[in-house]
Formats: sequence, structure tokens, C-alpha cells
Amino acid sequence: MERAEEKCRKIWILVFESQQKAVIKEFLGEEMTCCIEDLQEILEEEIFEMATEIEYTGNVENSTREFSENLKQKIELKKLEQ
Repeated sequence: MERAEEKCRKIWILVFESQQKAVIKEFLGEEMTCCIEDLQEILEEEIFEMATEIEYTGNVENSTREFSENLKQKIELKKLEQ
């Protein structure tokens, strides 16, 4: 489980490090920005919670979409806190 969490963190950090709007929009449904430090903090603190909120149906695309929705909400909340 720890390896899966680490891989997940690396993928999402890569998405935001790319700074390619099309990539971010594909994963999150809209163009968003998030500094890598904030993203790392969100993923470190809340990755388990976000993963457990997903309804797994065996469809990777749906699971990714649900996780990305959860991540988008956490990013928006983080921005409001600042």
C-alpha cells in the first residue's frame, strides 16, 4: 500500500510539474495551478483519505477521475486557507 501511495504521489507531482495546461485539464477537468510544495503537503496528509473515498468498480479511468475530483477539492480548500 505504501508503494502504491508513493507512486500516486509521484504521478500527481509530475502532472503539476509539467505545467502543461492540457495535461492538468485532462486529469482535473479544468486548468488549475498548485505549487509543488502545497501539492506534496496535500498528498502526504490526505492521500489515504482521498483513496478510501473512491468507489472502486474495477475501472481505472473512473477511479482516477474520482481521485482527481477529491484532489481538486483539496487544492481548492488549500487555496482558500492561504
